[in-house]
Amino acid sequence: MYCVENFIVDPYDSFSSFSKIASIKEIKQVQEDKAKLTEHFIKTLPLLLDKYRADADKLVNLLSFPQYFDLEMYVKSRQEAVS
Repeated sequence: MYCVENFIVDPYDSFSSFSKIASIKEIKQVQEDKAKLTEHFIKTLPLLLDKYRADADKLVNLLSFPQYFDLEMYVKSRQEAVS
């Protein structure tokens, strides 16, 4: 959980401390990583929720993941699944 949150909240942490201004390339990379994260958890999150439904602490962490999703991608994938 910490890795997901740390990357999304402060994706520039691994970049030089002298410059916190993101370049277009860095912004694009963050967007691509967010899309990959969303795509992965769209498929796996329901399975993980089912697997850990008896463990409240793990459920709290798992239920916090969607706040980092690319919501447009999620909605689009759900619409395609219904069609």
